[in-house]
Amino acid sequence: MATKGRSLDQSKVDHILASTGFIFPRTEHELDYFNNLYADWDSELKNCLGDPDKIFAEEEKKMNTNLPLAKNGRNKNTYFKRAVLAAEITSQLYEEPTFGHVKLQKLMFLCENIEGMNIRNHYSKQVAGPYDNKFMHSIDHEFKKQGWFNVKREKRGVITRYLYAPSNNYGSHRRYYNRYFSSSKGRIQWFIDVFKKAPFHKVELVATLYGCWLELIEKNQLVNDESLIKLLYDWSEQKKKFAWEDAQKAIRWMIENGVTPAG
Repeated sequence: MATKGRSLDQSKVDHILASTGFIFPRTEHELDYFNNLYADWDSELKNCLGDPDKIFAEEEKKMNTNLPLAKNGRNKNTYFKRAVLAAEITSQLYEEPTFGHVKLQKLMFLCENIEGMNIRNHYSKQVAGPYDNKFMHSIDHEFKKQGWFNVKREKRGVITRYLYAPSNNYGSHRRYYNRYFSSSKGRIQWFIDVFKKAPFHKVELVATLYGCWLELIEKNQLVNDESLIKLLYDWSEQKKKFAWEDAQKAIRWMIENGVTPAG
Protein backbone atom coordinates (compact mmCIF):
# COMPACT_ATOMS: atom_id res chain seq x y z
CA MET A 1 0.00 0.00 0.00
CA ALA A 2 2.89 2.36 0.75
CA THR A 3 4.08 1.89 -2.85
CA LYS A 4 0.73 3.08 -4.14
CA GLY A 5 1.10 6.33 -2.20
CA ARG A 6 4.58 6.90 -3.62
CA SER A 7 3.34 6.18 -7.17
CA LEU A 8 0.63 8.81 -6.81
CA ASP A 9 3.14 11.40 -5.68
CA GLN A 10 5.53 10.47 -8.50
CA SER A 11 2.74 10.88 -11.04
CA LYS A 12 2.21 14.43 -9.80
CA VAL A 13 5.90 15.16 -10.21
CA ASP A 14 5.91 13.60 -13.69
CA HIS A 15 2.87 15.67 -14.65
CA ILE A 16 4.49 18.93 -13.59
CA LEU A 17 7.85 18.17 -15.19
CA ALA A 18 6.26 16.90 -18.39
CA SER A 19 4.32 20.17 -18.69
CA THR A 20 7.67 22.02 -18.75
CA GLY A 21 9.15 19.69 -21.36
CA PHE A 22 11.34 17.55 -19.11
CA ILE A 23 11.20 13.88 -18.25
CA PHE A 24 12.48 13.20 -14.76
CA PRO A 25 15.40 10.66 -14.71
CA ARG A 26 14.38 7.45 -12.93
CA THR A 27 17.64 5.45 -13.00
CA GLU A 28 21.36 6.18 -12.66
CA HIS A 29 21.78 5.55 -16.40
CA GLU A 30 19.05 8.07 -17.23
CA LEU A 31 20.53 10.55 -14.77
CA ASP A 32 23.98 10.29 -16.40
CA TYR A 33 22.40 10.75 -19.81
CA PHE A 34 20.44 13.76 -18.59
CA ASN A 35 23.54 15.37 -17.02
CA ASN A 36 25.56 14.90 -20.21
CA LEU A 37 22.77 16.16 -22.42
CA TYR A 38 22.17 19.35 -20.43
CA ALA A 39 25.71 19.96 -19.10
CA ASP A 40 26.00 23.20 -21.10
CA TRP A 41 22.79 24.56 -19.53
CA ASP A 42 24.39 25.05 -16.13
CA SER A 43 25.20 28.75 -16.49
CA GLU A 44 21.79 29.48 -17.97
CA LEU A 45 19.97 27.75 -15.13
CA LYS A 46 21.91 29.73 -12.55
CA ASN A 47 20.58 32.93 -14.06
CA CYS A 48 17.05 31.63 -14.32
CA LEU A 49 14.54 33.66 -12.34
CA GLY A 50 12.10 30.79 -11.95
CA ASP A 51 11.38 29.68 -8.39
CA PRO A 52 10.91 25.86 -8.39
CA ASP A 53 9.16 25.90 -5.00
CA LYS A 54 6.67 28.43 -6.33
CA ILE A 55 6.12 26.43 -9.51
CA PHE A 56 5.42 23.23 -7.57
CA ALA A 57 3.20 25.05 -5.07
CA GLU A 58 1.09 26.58 -7.84
CA GLU A 59 0.76 23.28 -9.68
CA GLU A 60 -0.15 21.42 -6.51
CA LYS A 61 -2.74 24.07 -5.69
CA LYS A 62 -4.35 23.52 -9.09
CA MET A 63 -4.38 19.76 -8.62
CA ASN A 64 -5.76 19.97 -5.07
CA THR A 65 -8.70 22.09 -6.21
CA ASN A 66 -9.68 19.23 -8.51
CA LEU A 67 -9.48 16.53 -5.85
CA PRO A 68 -12.81 14.79 -5.14
CA LEU A 69 -14.67 15.90 -2.06
CA ALA A 70 -15.72 13.60 0.73
CA LYS A 71 -19.41 13.21 1.52
CA ASN A 72 -19.17 15.98 4.12
CA GLY A 73 -17.76 18.33 1.45
CA ARG A 74 -14.17 18.41 2.69
CA ASN A 75 -11.16 17.94 0.46
CA LYS A 76 -9.75 14.43 0.94
CA ASN A 77 -6.25 15.89 0.99
CA THR A 78 -6.97 17.29 4.48
CA TYR A 79 -6.73 13.83 6.04
CA PHE A 80 -3.29 13.17 4.58
CA LYS A 81 -2.09 16.60 5.68
CA ARG A 82 -3.20 15.79 9.23
CA ALA A 83 -1.50 12.39 9.05
CA VAL A 84 1.75 14.10 8.02
CA LEU A 85 1.51 16.46 11.01
CA ALA A 86 0.89 13.49 13.31
CA ALA A 87 3.93 11.74 11.82
CA GLU A 88 6.16 14.74 12.49
CA ILE A 89 5.02 14.99 16.12
CA THR A 90 5.44 11.24 16.59
CA SER A 91 8.88 11.20 14.96
CA GLN A 92 10.14 13.62 17.62
CA LEU A 93 8.35 12.21 20.65
CA TYR A 94 7.97 8.44 20.17
CA GLU A 95 10.86 7.68 22.56
CA GLU A 96 9.40 9.80 25.36
CA PRO A 97 7.75 7.76 28.17
CA THR A 98 4.90 10.30 28.39
CA PHE A 99 3.98 9.99 24.69
CA GLY A 100 0.90 8.15 23.48
CA HIS A 101 -2.51 8.75 21.92
CA VAL A 102 -3.59 11.38 24.46
CA LYS A 103 -0.52 13.57 24.08
CA LEU A 104 -0.48 13.13 20.30
CA GLN A 105 -4.13 14.15 19.98
CA LYS A 106 -3.78 17.21 22.21
CA LEU A 107 -0.69 18.43 20.35
CA MET A 108 -2.52 17.81 17.06
CA PHE A 109 -5.45 19.90 18.29
CA LEU A 110 -3.24 22.83 19.32
CA CYS A 111 -1.04 22.74 16.21
CA GLU A 112 -4.00 22.42 13.83
CA ASN A 113 -5.70 25.42 15.41
CA ILE A 114 -2.55 27.53 15.35
CA GLU A 115 -2.03 26.44 11.72
CA GLY A 116 -5.55 27.66 10.95
CA MET A 117 -6.83 24.35 9.63
CA ASN A 118 -10.61 24.19 9.52
CA ILE A 119 -11.00 21.13 11.74
CA ARG A 120 -13.18 22.51 14.56
CA ASN A 121 -16.09 20.16 13.80
CA HIS A 122 -13.79 17.11 13.72
CA TYR A 123 -13.39 17.23 17.49
CA SER A 124 -15.85 16.26 20.20
CA LYS A 125 -15.80 16.69 23.97
CA GLN A 126 -14.17 13.71 25.61
CA VAL A 127 -12.98 13.15 29.18
CA ALA A 128 -9.35 13.89 28.26
CA GLY A 129 -10.28 17.03 26.30
CA PRO A 130 -10.96 17.74 22.61
CA TYR A 131 -10.76 14.42 20.77
CA ASP A 132 -11.15 13.32 17.17
CA ASN A 133 -12.16 9.71 17.63
CA LYS A 134 -12.35 8.84 13.93
CA PHE A 135 -8.88 10.22 13.17
CA MET A 136 -7.21 8.57 16.15
CA HIS A 137 -8.74 5.21 15.21
CA SER A 138 -7.28 5.48 11.71
CA ILE A 139 -3.90 7.16 12.24
CA ASP A 140 -2.09 4.03 13.42
CA HIS A 141 -3.27 2.20 10.30
CA GLU A 142 -2.07 5.12 8.18
CA PHE A 143 1.34 5.03 9.88
CA LYS A 144 1.66 1.33 9.02
CA LYS A 145 0.36 1.79 5.47
CA GLN A 146 2.87 4.54 4.72
CA GLY A 147 5.67 2.60 6.42
CA TRP A 148 6.37 5.49 8.80
CA PHE A 149 5.89 3.66 12.11
CA ASN A 150 5.15 0.27 13.56
CA VAL A 151 2.53 0.52 16.28
CA LYS A 152 2.19 -1.72 19.29
CA ARG A 153 -0.57 -1.66 21.89
CA GLU A 154 0.47 -2.42 25.44
CA LYS A 155 -2.25 -3.03 28.01
CA ARG A 156 -1.54 -2.45 31.70
CA GLY A 157 -4.65 -3.03 33.75
CA VAL A 158 -7.32 -0.67 32.43
CA ILE A 159 -4.73 1.49 30.65
CA THR A 160 -3.85 0.89 27.00
CA ARG A 161 -0.60 2.47 25.87
CA TYR A 162 0.44 2.97 22.26
CA LEU A 163 4.12 2.45 21.46
CA TYR A 164 5.68 3.65 18.20
CA ALA A 165 8.87 2.49 16.47
CA PRO A 166 10.37 3.61 13.14
CA SER A 167 9.36 1.50 10.13
CA ASN A 168 10.90 1.04 6.69
CA ASN A 169 9.86 4.48 5.36
CA TYR A 170 10.57 6.36 8.58
CA GLY A 171 11.22 10.05 7.90
CA SER A 172 9.78 10.04 4.37
CA HIS A 173 6.83 12.12 5.62
CA ARG A 174 9.12 15.16 5.89
CA ARG A 175 9.02 15.99 2.18
CA TYR A 176 5.27 16.50 2.61
CA TYR A 177 5.65 18.17 6.00
CA ASN A 178 8.07 20.77 4.63
CA ARG A 179 5.62 21.53 1.85
CA TYR A 180 2.38 21.60 3.85
CA PHE A 181 3.67 23.41 6.92
CA SER A 182 6.47 25.60 5.55
CA SER A 183 5.02 28.77 7.07
CA SER A 184 4.23 27.33 10.51
CA LYS A 185 7.07 24.86 11.15
CA GLY A 186 8.64 27.15 13.73
CA ARG A 187 5.46 27.46 15.78
CA ILE A 188 4.73 23.73 15.58
CA GLN A 189 8.28 22.98 16.68
CA TRP A 190 7.80 25.31 19.63
CA PHE A 191 4.76 23.31 20.80
CA ILE A 192 6.64 20.03 20.42
CA ASP A 193 9.61 21.35 22.40
CA VAL A 194 7.47 22.86 25.17
CA PHE A 195 5.49 19.68 25.82
CA LYS A 196 8.16 17.11 24.95
CA LYS A 197 9.04 16.24 28.55
CA ALA A 198 5.82 17.44 30.16
CA PRO A 199 3.32 14.93 31.62
CA PHE A 200 0.30 14.53 29.37
CA HIS A 201 -2.06 16.19 31.89
CA LYS A 202 -0.34 19.54 31.24
CA VAL A 203 -1.01 19.50 27.51
CA GLU A 204 -4.49 18.13 28.35
CA LEU A 205 -5.21 21.23 30.47
CA VAL A 206 -3.98 23.70 27.85
CA ALA A 207 -5.81 21.94 24.99
CA THR A 208 -9.06 21.78 26.97
CA LEU A 209 -8.84 25.46 27.95
CA TYR A 210 -8.22 26.26 24.29
CA GLY A 211 -11.34 24.29 23.39
CA CYS A 212 -13.32 26.19 26.06
CA TRP A 213 -12.00 29.46 24.67
CA LEU A 214 -13.17 28.54 21.17
CA GLU A 215 -16.60 27.61 22.50
CA LEU A 216 -17.05 30.93 24.31
CA ILE A 217 -16.03 32.87 21.20
CA GLU A 218 -18.38 30.78 19.06
CA LYS A 219 -21.26 31.56 21.43
CA ASN A 220 -20.25 35.24 21.57
CA GLN A 221 -19.82 35.03 25.34
CA LEU A 222 -17.41 36.84 27.64
CA VAL A 223 -13.95 35.29 27.87
CA ASN A 224 -12.18 35.66 31.21
CA ASP A 225 -10.64 33.43 33.88
CA GLU A 226 -13.97 32.75 35.54
CA SER A 227 -15.89 31.81 32.37
CA LEU A 228 -13.01 29.67 31.07
CA ILE A 229 -12.52 27.72 34.30
CA LYS A 230 -16.28 27.28 34.80
CA LEU A 231 -16.53 25.79 31.31
CA LEU A 232 -13.45 23.66 32.04
CA TYR A 233 -15.17 22.13 35.09
CA ASP A 234 -18.43 21.70 33.15
CA TRP A 235 -16.51 19.81 30.44
CA SER A 236 -16.21 16.69 32.59
CA GLU A 237 -16.24 15.78 36.27
CA GLN A 238 -12.65 14.62 35.84
CA LYS A 239 -11.56 18.15 34.96
CA LYS A 240 -12.03 19.08 38.60
CA LYS A 241 -8.71 17.36 39.22
CA PHE A 242 -7.19 20.65 38.06
CA ALA A 243 -7.02 23.20 40.88
CA TRP A 244 -8.48 26.65 40.15
CA GLU A 245 -5.03 28.20 40.68
CA ASP A 246 -3.41 25.78 38.21
CA ALA A 247 -6.04 26.60 35.60
CA GLN A 248 -5.43 30.33 36.14
CA LYS A 249 -1.68 29.83 35.71
CA ALA A 250 -2.31 27.92 32.50
CA ILE A 251 -4.51 30.76 31.17
CA ARG A 252 -1.81 33.34 31.99
CA TRP A 253 0.77 31.15 30.24
CA MET A 254 -1.46 30.81 27.17
CA ILE A 255 -1.93 34.58 26.91
CA GLU A 256 1.77 35.33 27.42
CA ASN A 257 2.77 32.84 24.72
CA GLY A 258 0.03 33.62 22.21
CA VAL A 259 -1.68 30.25 22.60
CA THR A 260 -5.16 31.74 22.24
CA PRO A 261 -7.81 31.60 19.51
CA ALA A 262 -8.41 34.62 17.31
CA GLY A 263 -11.72 36.28 17.96
